[in-house]
Amino acid sequence: SGQLQPGWNRCYAPKPTFAVEMNEVIPPAVQRKFGFNTAYCDVHTATTPWTHTDFDARVPGAGTFAQAYYCYGEIMLLQKKAWGGPVYSEGGCHWLYCGLVDGNYGQDSKYGFWENPWLVDFDLRRLHPLCNNFGMGNTGMFYGAREGKLRKEDPQTWIDRFTAATLAFGHPGFLILDRRHPENLDVVRESYFPVQAIAARYCVANAKEILYAAADGTLHPVSAALANGAARRSQLKVTYDDGTVVAVNGNLTESFTVEVGGVSYVLPPNGWRAETADKSVVSFNGLEDGRRVKYAKSPEYDWKK
Repeated sequence: SGQLQPGWNRCYAPKPTFAVEMNEVIPPAVQRKFGFNTAYCDVHTATTPWTHTDFDARVPGAGTFAQAYYCYGEIMLLQKKAWGGPVYSEGGCHWLYCGLVDGNYGQDSKYGFWENPWLVDFDLRRLHPLCNNFGMGNTGMFYGAREGKLRKEDPQTWIDRFTAATLAFGHPGFLILDRRHPENLDVVRESYFPVQAIAARYCVANAKEILYAAADGTLHPVSAALANGAARRSQLKVTYDDGTVVAVNGNLTESFTVEVGGVSYVLPPNGWRAETADKSVVSFNGLEDGRRVKYAKSPEYDWKK
């Protein structure tokens, strides 16, 4: 129709070609004034590039989504050059951009992680070697419409399931704040300590083996797990090439008995056991003497709930 494309409620989207041209002007000017070392580019990796196809015959690549994709990819590379550091974006469609950006909100808000199986292979094998996507997005992105009610009625499940998924998908943590009560640091600690030290190890390693547990406790790679139904249980064990092991029970109702480092652990729903090969870093949410405990230890800190 020859009209500008709406961007958000209050604005129009710049043409992709114009956006990348101005990106060569604005970030260097910002950098000269403020001296940043990283940046967050909102939206770019949250939408498909074909959403922003420019049909204006005057622009290069008119009518192709490839032009928008190349422009947005170039924006990320120019941002890295301007800041001399990593660049992050919103995520949701970030599988197209991993490597061009250094990380995104690790979200797939339309998937439904509450009821659908946790299939980590694509993320760990294809995205993880290229960038580190953080959290599962934030908790609202992870839980969707369930977020407010669950946080109010069952806050422990709310934080545990979010953390368990973050570990299962090999993501660094997302720091959760209590915006209504900023002085309450409990939720901050619970989102930080179980993830920070162990993620610092697996975020710089690659997944070597990914196995899913069947009802009888046997472990299967994804192809077999999809065929025999084990994948639907969301009970998995990931071994990284540095020897780090992460076992997670994403099942909502059944426990998961798993061996990690030669020791058998019982992981209740939304529980986990993660440890480095030398056991210098450990994160645990499971049963000890029939009682649920949660703790993390590393050379940097010891924490227990």
